Amino acid sequence: MIANTKDQMRLELIHKPYVQTIFQETVQENLPIGSKLLRIQAFDADSGDNAKLLYRISYRENPEKFPFEVETDSGWITTNRELDREEQSRYDFEVIAADSGDVPLSSTASVVIVLQDVNDNGKIKTFFTYLNISEHTLSKTLMFN
Repeated sequence: MIANTKDQMRLELIHKPYVQTIFQETVQENLPIGSKLLRIQAFDADSGDNAKLLYRISYRENPEKFPFEVETDSGWITTNRELDREEQSRYDFEVIAADSGDVPLSSTASVVIVLQDVNDNGKIKTFFTYLNISEHTLSKTLMFN
């Protein structure tokens, strides 16, 4: 944008934030709530408010059930509920980095988080019962112990 004030001319550059386009992380499903998974970092060559970046998730599914959130100022993606690989093994979503200019400019990063299984279903217990059966027992006879 070029601004003309009396005899003085000033050139102000307005840049769109730059952010890496794809982020991928593999994490275990048993992470505690509040765990930091990865950080989205955008860069903006502007100064002042135009250089201050804010991050937000672009939800493809219900935000209330979505197990991740992004810290607005830092870009850290954290868990906000328990993860369960048996429920969903992979999450694909986007994070938007926008500057704070009068007309905000933004860039988008795709994020893929893959959950690794942790044996959380316990062991299957097997029980054996032995019965003494006479060889003269008729077939299809119910036996109780």
